[in-house]
Amino acid sequence: MMFPDSIYCQFEEMPIDSMPGMADSTFFEGYYTENFSGHGNHMRGGRIMMGFNRDIGIRFHYDEDELHRRQLAEESIEVRYLDSNSNWQRLSGATLNTEKNTVVISRANVQTFYALTASSVTSVSRSEEVATPEAFTLFPNFPNPFNPETTIRYQLVREADIRLDVYDVRGRAVKNLYLGKQSAGEYSVTWDGTDETGRLVASGVYLIELHSGSLSQVQKMTLLK
Repeated sequence: MMFPDSIYCQFEEMPIDSMPGMADSTFFEGYYTENFSGHGNHMRGGRIMMGFNRDIGIRFHYDEDELHRRQLAEESIEVRYLDSNSNWQRLSGATLNTEKNTVVISRANVQTFYALTASSVTSVSRSEEVATPEAFTLFPNFPNPFNPETTIRYQLVREADIRLDVYDVRGRAVKNLYLGKQSAGEYSVTWDGTDETGRLVASGVYLIELHSGSLSQVQKMTLLK
């Protein structure tokens, strides 16, 4: 159902532990949306989506101190919304501005519940004993096969924006392990066999991909239970 542009949306910040659905430790800010008519009448409640006849911009402001307190990576911030099945879904196309501490989305549909999430920075460590590497390399994980967790090592020849992701054998995204800028050197990340929601994934073969600009390398990992 489409609504005219004379509807007004009010966003209220909510404590993460009060949000519906299954929120994990990557969630750090939550929001609730209420809609009103041009006369100020409350139009709805509950968990439904409203559609407008053109895209509208929504700007979220986040607390940088809260990110640091939770040890979350600012560059990995994403916007999620709660669907009709009470599952949190990622919104693509969000624009992050780390100087103004804002995330902006442009959508014709307005959801009832939104949340900001970010990846943990505690799982990434840098080896200070390794000299500047000579090649962009993703090493095989160890142990492999593994249960319940495995360590992934990689090295960068220069400072770069990198992304480290886990996929299943069908190419479906399972979990982002790191997203952001890193200087030249060797790094290690631990994957505990969980997906983005914190749930343990099934036994099987998974792919780990290191991506930076036009460079990309993939290794196979086997999870046994």
